[in-house]
Order: sequence, then C-alpha cells, then structure tokens
Amino acid sequence: MNSTSAPYVHRAIKMIWNSSRKWSIFNIILITIRGLMPMLMLWVVKIVVDITIAQISQGSVNFREITTVLVLMGGVFVLSSVASSLHSIVKNKHSYLIGNIISSAIQNKSTEISYQYLEAPKFQDVFFRAIGESSRKPQEVFFSFIGMLQNCLTLCVFAAVLMSIHWVMPIAIMVVGIPIVIIRLRFSRKYFELLRSQTTDERRVHYYNHLLTSREYAKEVRIFDLADHFKALFVATKENVHRNRHKQLVSNAWRELIAHTITAMAMVAVFGFVIKLAIQGSISVGDLAMYLMALHRCSNLSQTLLENFAHLYDSSLFLRNLFDFIDLPISNTTAVGSFATPMKQGILFENVSFRYANTSHDVIKNINLTIPVGQSVAIVGSNGSGKSTLIKLICGLYEPTEGRITIDGVDMHNIPRAEIAKNVSAIFQDFMLYNASAADNIWYGDITANKDEQAIQNAAANAGIDNVFRGLKNGYETPLGHLTPDSEMLSRGEWQRTALARSFFSNAQIIVLDEPTSSLDAFMVANFTNTFRSIIQNRTSVIVSHRLATIRLADVIIVLNNHGIAEMGSYNELLEKQGLFFQMAQKLS
Repeated sequence: MNSTSAPYVHRAIKMIWNSSRKWSIFNIILITIRGLMPMLMLWVVKIVVDITIAQISQGSVNFREITTVLVLMGGVFVLSSVASSLHSIVKNKHSYLIGNIISSAIQNKSTEISYQYLEAPKFQDVFFRAIGESSRKPQEVFFSFIGMLQNCLTLCVFAAVLMSIHWVMPIAIMVVGIPIVIIRLRFSRKYFELLRSQTTDERRVHYYNHLLTSREYAKEVRIFDLADHFKALFVATKENVHRNRHKQLVSNAWRELIAHTITAMAMVAVFGFVIKLAIQGSISVGDLAMYLMALHRCSNLSQTLLENFAHLYDSSLFLRNLFDFIDLPISNTTAVGSFATPMKQGILFENVSFRYANTSHDVIKNINLTIPVGQSVAIVGSNGSGKSTLIKLICGLYEPTEGRITIDGVDMHNIPRAEIAKNVSAIFQDFMLYNASAADNIWYGDITANKDEQAIQNAAANAGIDNVFRGLKNGYETPLGHLTPDSEMLSRGEWQRTALARSFFSNAQIIVLDEPTSSLDAFMVANFTNTFRSIIQNRTSVIVSHRLATIRLADVIIVLNNHGIAEMGSYNELLEKQGLFFQMAQKLS
C-alpha cells in the first residue's frame, strides 16, 4: 500500500472504531477465536487418524479412547459454529453502525457545504463517487483489515507446523503468491483511474435511466415520443463504459491465469515432497494428513491474505472519493457576526459581482443597491439577466465573487447560516413538495417555532389553501404526495399555495418570493394581491415575477439588464420614463 492511500485507510479505521468501540472489540475477539479454530481442528484430525491407524495395526478397539476423541472433535465443531454465528451477528450489527456513521458524514457534508457546489458539474462528479461504492468502502477496509489479522494468526500457527518439516516451506508458499498480488495491485490502480475518468459518463447513464423511469419526466417523454431516443443514448453510453472496463478485466484475467498456473505447479512440488517423507517413514500417516491439510490451508490462507491486502489497497483507493467529498470546505465556518434583530438599516449591495464556477462571465456585475427595512422590492428583467442569482445572494445561498452584501452593516459572510435561515424566508420557482402532513408542510417554514395549530391555519388562509386542507380526509394531518397509501396529491397550484403558506408561517424579517403566482389561477392571483400587504407588514420583501399584477405590489421595481441595474423606481415612475420597463410592461399587459 503506497503512502497516498495509507492516510485514507487510517481515517477509515478511525471512523469505524469511533462508530462503536464495543462492537469493534467484539469483532477482534471473535476473529482471534476463529483464527485459532483451523489449527485446533487440524490437531484433532491428526489425533483421530493416528488413533485409528494404531488400533487397526493392533487389531483391537479402545472405545473409550475413540469416544473421547470424537467428543473432542464434536466440541471443536460446536465451538467453531458458535464463533461463526456470533461473528455473523456482530458483523451485521457493526456494519449497521458503520453505515450510519458514513451516511451521517455524507449527509452532514451535503447540508453544510456552500450551495454553489451543488450546481457545479465538477462537484457532481465528486458527489456521485462519494455516494457510490466509496460509501461502502470504509466497511470493506475494516473487515478486510480484521480478516487479514485473522488470516495472519491462523497462518502463523500453520507456518509453525510446516517449519517442523523444513523452514523453507512456509516462506516458499508465501513467495509463490506474490506475483498474483503484484498483478492485482497494478490492476486496482489502473481500474480505479478508469472508473474516476468515467464518472461523468456514469452520471449520464443514471440521468438517461432517470428520464425513462421517473414520474416527473413521464409526461414529456410520452408526448414528444422521446423514449427510443433516450434508450439509444442510455445503451450507447453504458456500452462505452462497459467496453473499457471489460477490456481491462480480460487483460488482467490472462495475467492472473499465468500466475496461478505457476503457483499451482509450485504447490504440487511441495505436496510431492511431503508424500515422499511419508513413504520413507519419516512421518506418520496422521502427520501426513495433518501436513497435507496444513499445506492446503496454508496455501489458501496465504492467497487469501495476499488478496486481502490487494482488496485493502483497492478499497483505500476508493476511500479517496469519500474523503475528497468529506474534505470539501464548509462556508461560514468563521462566522462571528449576527443578524440584526430587528433590522434598522436594511440590505446593502456594495459593488457585488457573481460568477458561476463553470462559467467565464459574470452573471451580475458591480451591483450597488440598498433595500431599506420594510420596503417591498420587485426584480424584473429578461431571462438570464441575473434575477434568480440576485435573490439567492440575498438568501445567503451564494456568496459574491466580488464585493459584499451587508445586513445593517454586517457582512453576510460573517453571519451564521442558522441566523440567516431564521431571518430570511423564501419560496422559489422550483418549490419543494414534501411528502409529509399538510400541517408539517407549513410548519417546515420555521421548525424552531412551536407547531401552533392556529398559526399554521392562519398561514394557510393567507395563502388561500386553508379550505383545501380542511376538506382532506384527515384535515391538516393528511399526508401529502405519493409516499404512503393514505397520501393525497395536490394540483400544482395547490402545491404552490402550500409553499406560500410555508413562507408566510415564518416570522423572518426578509421574505423572498420567486414567481410566487406562476402556478396560480386568476382568482388566486387576485386573492394573493388583496392579502399581500397584510402578509408582508413589518417585513422587507423581494419579489421576482413576470405578472404585472404582482409587480405593481412593490414599492420599488429594479430592472436588470446586461448583468446590471438598468432602471429603478416605483411602478408609475418607470412607466413615465418609457424606458426598458415600459417596453416590458407593454408586452406583459
């Protein structure tokens, strides 16, 4: 194992040890017992053979002696079975705990890293590898490691037996297995690099399969008759991935076949030497049986031990994928500021620019903007003008590439994410559909608050969804979605009103609404318009919308164009200017 993979193995074993020291110790104790069992069984077989041969040669039967040996043999069998059963139980329990700690590490990192990572293709490759095979590799490392300890213990005992014939024998058996290990180590490295290089193609395979099998794409796949097209892409991409892997596997199989042939010839020679000693009378028949079994077991164990080492090395390579993900930096780790409660000055953008990691241009550039406390601001502009980016910056999901955003003079970078979450509420175009009760769907807007039934119903009423929930078979306790048999599905517009209620339930000082009425009918848009002022009272609100009825609710309208602010003012002021907003309003009216 090289120096680059050793740290990952060390970290994995430490992670597993910390998952449960008790079960780790149980594992070690049981593998020690199981490691000694083969030699104990071998010794019992030798005694049985020697006693049987002796009684045959004497022409008499000593039932007491035979019974004692058979009872001893039975005891060894029972002990071996008990140890094996206990080890299965311990391994299952320990694997469960190890799986929990790995899942927890991946989940914690997924929710702690900057949101910007989630939209970067390079990160998607890292994440895909982390939740793939590498999520199981720490367990494989641990069990390969303790398997090596067990095999080492057993091998040492067998080696001591074989050394009584000749000291070279155990060494020779180990040496003949080395070529196979070298071949496997080289193959593991090449195969690992191949798999890493194929990550993007693997993601394409999963994506095409998801298009063909998931509910959210089913309508368009059928309407546009896209199934055959995506099937062809799925098959072609998967075939390309498989072809390259198969080529390496076949090449490695030929090398291993040659190495195994050489090993088999060497073992035949050793077996012949032991048989010769028995024929010459140098060892007894019982010794012959014991030595032949020891040779066979020693050969198998040496191969298994070397394979364990190769497997450990292979797993250590994949651990790099897991720890590459776990080692991604977490945003706001040094946050020392606080979110002003209540706000007095508002939100300030100072020369703010933002560029996505996989793009070569700024989405927004040199934005200078003040949003006073209690003001309602609408952001409008053509597609790609930076509207969604701007509100994600306000929500703290992104951090500026240049410049800074402050809340009452405090840089948002220095405000803990938990405080931002408590003080900024949002509903996005791609709002979430939680498979939970109607009440929980609203309560998720602020899970730090008491699950007050009246407050939940008030939020639902403000969003125009209260009557729908009251009409469900179990009212607000009815599960929504598709997850359980008693769930009830909502229409797209009802889901959006649920998302609005979730946002309204929060007592956040800032509320961000990205196309809040896109899925609502005309009646519900009118209802939203009538209640909007009361909903945002004493709050600072930011709205992105293409509907004039919604835009007119804002105190100030910001018009984005060419990655910057083109115009800013009230609805009537911008119409009087007859500039860019005037042109947009004419198209929307």
